Amino acid sequence: MTFENNHEYNDTEKELIKNINNLDLNNVLKNIDNLSWEFVINFILNEKYQKTRKERDITIDTVANYQPHLLPKIKEVLSAIK
Repeated sequence: MTFENNHEYNDTEKELIKNINNLDLNNVLKNIDNLSWEFVINFILNEKYQKTRKERDITIDTVANYQPHLLPKIKEVLSAIK
């Protein structure tokens, strides 16, 4: 399964994508280790999939807290937009 940028999602992410409309994105972010940057951008931070106020309150800081492996990418993106 690929998305706009042709990123190949891992098997866990593929299952999450199949069920994305039935999932709490906060729970996904907090409980699934090593989500890809592409998954976070395309689904977790995408308003299209954020159904609740709590999901709409997810920020890049929230992502950094629960997905610390993404910190280098987050820093790269933040420095590029400054």
